[in-house]
Amino acid sequence: MWGVTICMLFFAIIPILLWSSATNASLLGTVPRVDTGQVRLLTEMQSDLWTSPNQEKADPLRRYNLAGKLPVLFNDRWSASLNLEAEGLRIGRPGLIIGNDAIEVNTDLRSQSAGVGVQRRDEDGSWFSLFGSYESASNEPFKDKRDRYFAGTAIYAFEPSEKWQWIVGANQSNNRGIRNGQIMPIGGVFYRPNLNLTVAFGLPFLLIEWKNESSVFNLTATLVGIEGNLRKDFANDFFYQFKSGLSSRAYLHNDRIKDKNRIFFEEKYIEGGVGVRLSARTHTVLVIGQSFDRRVYEAEAIFKKTGTDHRIKADLYGTLGLEFIL
Repeated sequence: MWGVTICMLFFAIIPILLWSSATNASLLGTVPRVDTGQVRLLTEMQSDLWTSPNQEKADPLRRYNLAGKLPVLFNDRWSASLNLEAEGLRIGRPGLIIGNDAIEVNTDLRSQSAGVGVQRRDEDGSWFSLFGSYESASNEPFKDKRDRYFAGTAIYAFEPSEKWQWIVGANQSNNRGIRNGQIMPIGGVFYRPNLNLTVAFGLPFLLIEWKNESSVFNLTATLVGIEGNLRKDFANDFFYQFKSGLSSRAYLHNDRIKDKNRIFFEEKYIEGGVGVRLSARTHTVLVIGQSFDRRVYEAEAIFKKTGTDHRIKADLYGTLGLEFIL
């Protein structure tokens, strides 16, 4: 099994590192975290539900994600884990022509990676985290040398005060969406006024998390997107969740003429789902959502389009997610 850890974004790393969705790792602005506990296998499958063939979209947009989270060390001070992930995105526009060079590209896009993370926690509340991964995102991952890259993140959190904790670090990635291939600094602060509320902010990111015994609300904003997420647990192992936001993905397609160019896919969405714990080791979630303003374009950096900005027909979609704890 392979893995996806695409596109870490300048200053967006800190909050996403700690609260990222387990099966959305190819979203821009997302990095893997150091997992603890048991070995987990996760799958997620999404497909449009209300599509009829037309000139804008000949097939439903479909996406899958496979992930393996393998903790290898955990004690009072140290933790380490392996992350193996793979994601596929089929846009449903065969023979798409993109960019100023008018290149026809295969829109069956994939991203894969394998990574390892290590974290050390000290008695004063400070901690250090290091994660590195070998990745590829393309219509043919790992086939071309220019489509492979190393991504790494190092973060140090200082000893916290009563409500504040400062964080510094650095990130390197060839597919983060902005200043690709350059080492970027990280800086930010956590503010925890009480046990229920955490606010993380820097330049330019923001995360707000509020929780009580049965509910959790997250709002995350970065340069490449924004998402709000509400989850509420019920008795008998049921929960429901609602999400809405703007997401972005990027792929270094091997047909490009300029090495710096890549395909971007953007989408706005709103969705709701119901989850159930089928057993102590098997969890599932069913989601129905609506997409808006889907775009595909070629660019060196996000939101800086070259050539045609292709619109993909919006649609109702369904998602099935499964988690197996080994």
